[in-house]
Amino acid sequence: MENIFATFLQTAGLYDSKEICEDNIADLIELLKGNVKISAYCKECKQERVFHMKPIEYYFETGPEGMKKLGVHLLARK
Repeated sequence: MENIFATFLQTAGLYDSKEICEDNIADLIELLKGNVKISAYCKECKQERVFHMKPIEYYFETGPEGMKKLGVHLLARK
């Protein structure tokens, strides 16, 4: 199954856009989690290479008022 956002990144022009909707949000999540591999030509090493996204870290606060803790998690684990 093809990921529409990976295809968009490889084929769209610089100023093209892609609407995010209920039908394609799962594809975007999989791309951001690093689960989608993109095969592309690398001009530096002159070979076909496989790329994927590094999982995104996000920060949040928890705990009662005045006693908040800052937590760090990877998007791929949620």
